[in-house]
Amino acid sequence: MLPIDRYPTSDRIFLEVYGTGIRGARGLSAVKAEINGLPVEVAYAGAHPLMEGLDQVILRIPNSIGVRGYVTLRLGVEGKLSNAVSVRLR
Repeated sequence: MLPIDRYPTSDRIFLEVYGTGIRGARGLSAVKAEINGLPVEVAYAGAHPLMEGLDQVILRIPNSIGVRGYVTLRLGVEGKLSNAVSVRLR
């Protein structure tokens, strides 16, 4: 897996993740994300525009997360947490 490069720091970095059961959330505020326990902005959560049955979440990765290397990403929808996945930041 290639790392997500967060530099230059003036760039806005977004990460798209996919799953199911997300589009049924009561709204964007019902979808939460965190990296290493720190909240991450959810910019979009809902049906993928082209792939039927697949849901998409777009996260904004803040440059303020000073961690490099593998981090733990978790999503929560309506209070139910996903399995943790590793993402590599550079």
